[in-house]
Amino acid sequence: MNRIHHVILTLSAASLFALTACESGQPKEEAHARAIQLIGQAHEARDYRGLMLLADSLQKTGDLSEPEAYYWLGYASERTHQLRMAEFYWKTAITQTGNATSPGQVAIYAKSASHLASVLGVRGEYDALMKMVDTTTRRLEELNCDTMSDYTNLLIYAGCCKSRFDMPEEVVNESFNRAYQKHLKNIEEHRSDEAYKNAIAGVVNIIFNYNETQSYRQAIIWLDHYAELIRQYELRNDADPSYVDRQWARYDIYRAIALDGLGKKGEAAEVYRHYLTTKYSGTPEGRVAANDYLTAAEQWAEVADNYGCLDALLKTKDYSLEDIKDMVLRKYHANMKTGRRDTAVAVSLDICEVLDSAISKARRQDAKEMLVIREKDQMLAEREAAAVQQRTNRLLATIAALFAAFSAYTVYRRQKTRHLVKKYKDLKATISEDQDTRTSEDRSRLEQNIVRNLQAALMPAALPRHDNVGLFATQKPASGSDCEFYDSMIRDDRLLFLMGNAKGQGAATPLGLSITREVFRSLPDGKTEPAEILETINKALVDRQMADMTVSLFIGILNLASGRLHYANAGHTAPMLVGSGIGLLPADKTPAAGTQAHAVFRTQESRIDPGTIICLYADSLMGIQNATGEKYNEKRMMGESLQAMKTLKEKLTPEAFVGWMQEALARFAPDGDFTMLVLQYRKREAGMPYQRSISLSNDPKDEPYIGYFATEVCAAIHLDQTASSEIEKALKDMVAGVIRQAYPEGTRGDVHIEAQSDGTTLDFNVVANGNEQKLTKNITRQ
Repeated sequence: MNRIHHVILTLSAASLFALTACESGQPKEEAHARAIQLIGQAHEARDYRGLMLLADSLQKTGDLSEPEAYYWLGYASERTHQLRMAEFYWKTAITQTGNATSPGQVAIYAKSASHLASVLGVRGEYDALMKMVDTTTRRLEELNCDTMSDYTNLLIYAGCCKSRFDMPEEVVNESFNRAYQKHLKNIEEHRSDEAYKNAIAGVVNIIFNYNETQSYRQAIIWLDHYAELIRQYELRNDADPSYVDRQWARYDIYRAIALDGLGKKGEAAEVYRHYLTTKYSGTPEGRVAANDYLTAAEQWAEVADNYGCLDALLKTKDYSLEDIKDMVLRKYHANMKTGRRDTAVAVSLDICEVLDSAISKARRQDAKEMLVIREKDQMLAEREAAAVQQRTNRLLATIAALFAAFSAYTVYRRQKTRHLVKKYKDLKATISEDQDTRTSEDRSRLEQNIVRNLQAALMPAALPRHDNVGLFATQKPASGSDCEFYDSMIRDDRLLFLMGNAKGQGAATPLGLSITREVFRSLPDGKTEPAEILETINKALVDRQMADMTVSLFIGILNLASGRLHYANAGHTAPMLVGSGIGLLPADKTPAAGTQAHAVFRTQESRIDPGTIICLYADSLMGIQNATGEKYNEKRMMGESLQAMKTLKEKLTPEAFVGWMQEALARFAPDGDFTMLVLQYRKREAGMPYQRSISLSNDPKDEPYIGYFATEVCAAIHLDQTASSEIEKALKDMVAGVIRQAYPEGTRGDVHIEAQSDGTTLDFNVVANGNEQKLTKNITRQ
């Protein structure tokens, strides 16, 4: 009774609203916005029958467009299990918006296609699904609408189809990987609850597909992506605990199924035991979901026990044919397998009792749906005939209007010519008045060109080459007051490199660059400490008495045999390390070179892991602004670096990294430019099969990287999930303890974590401000 009352109230509100809009002359946009609000209220209340009536009513009043109405009619039909009608409505919406270009209509096109794909997939109509997905995705790509979540869903459906057609694994994964990267990009751009949940839902569909097609090794790979997304979502302040619990439960069930399919029965059972610790596992829905694994493991007694809660889940014995096929028959089968014949007989009697009514109900439902579809088809045909007649009338009216417009245009051209003659005379007078101002601007432009030519002449013609290191750089043209530069050379199996920024007045700016490069290149062999090099450069700048000149500098010396890095800083931005994780190299905050005669610089030391990227850049990169005034800050840069690391993986080279960062900046600010020197150490230390390190700040925002680092290390040396979780927790506790000892509350500082393994043990060493702790674990391999 309450539901019927709610529908009547909803329809009454819609009718009253339509009448009021007509009487008051309410603008069309406002009427449409109110219609969408009413639709949203019915949708939020899950009143799907009311939603169906409401969409139909608002379409007739003109407050909802036909494609919008058909999308919502399809949505409500699908929710009330009227799949024929849902398919009809969504196909009609797709047809009506197939040539649309407005954002609203394109969104309806994409949403209808995404939902229709789901229905076709459930029915196993993969030929029709593949054809529809191919057409729709190409259309969305042509419209540059390939960033919306519905497009991403269609990519996943495409991958599912390809796997059903036994296409090569790399072809299937291409669709899935494209969809996953788009989900990650959406998360990076929006960081919203919806973005995370869309990505999680997409990955769940991929895992379900691989488990269903028995591609268990691929399922395990995607389960790792699933776990990473859950962990990232769990760190959000507004994370829903019940949602997190449900996702970890689903993760355990899917992983148990995959491991069981790979013959790893013991590991599968262990994962299932972990599933039973979740709250979701105790709900009726969770108990029935567990049967997917238990059936595969042939644990029929537990399957039968779980189906005991079926009545609580379905809430009625008025079963539909789908209920009988998908659940009640499985309950019967499980009880037969475990020898519980009395229960099996009772279930079979229930089936016999409701089967006739379920079949009759299904036939009535089919007849009702077909009647509605025929009526809608007839209405659309009549409307199309009327539209053809209307278009013919419009064509005749257009021909008449064109003739009248041509006559008016002839008069307009004569008036426009007289107006342009007057404008020309005014412009000529303005040019004469502005002659002196333009001379000043030309002088400034000439001075800037001189600065840029001097910068180009002083920059290195080529970067050095060595088997143990790769280098790549990009250069921002100098301005009149700012000149960014880099240099590098190899001496005695050591790479010496620097990144700097000279700031001064006009064409004198490159002089700071010239002095720095001259000193750096002409150092005697004995001066091999970065602090000594900085002191020499600082003295040279001070001796020249360049009061208006400052040069920020970072100088590093990398031992190409051992990976040991010695470095010193003079007021420059700290380099970023991209390896096991993302972090800044801990660097002293000292004054820029040339500002203090007796400035003291300190050499610092770190070990660089094989494969690690060292990215040096000028601080002007952090000041680039987009069209809305937002700055390209350190957080954004580290986020892009993290995506590059995850996406490129073994293809992460200095060239690829710089290319990635250039594309990222182009998306943010198309006119932005930057100077960057990137190097990658490539030699592994002898006698140590595995080694990794990461540098972080003690800021709470860096805490997630500890988990990512531990997960990557454990995966690289093939530790099982239980050991990985224990190590991650222990490492986080140890890092937190070291930070408490090293830094008083409220102070900022850096912490360095090193991981080493000799194949038997795994050692973590945590160092922060002179405080050090070590964690050792024996290795138990998968």
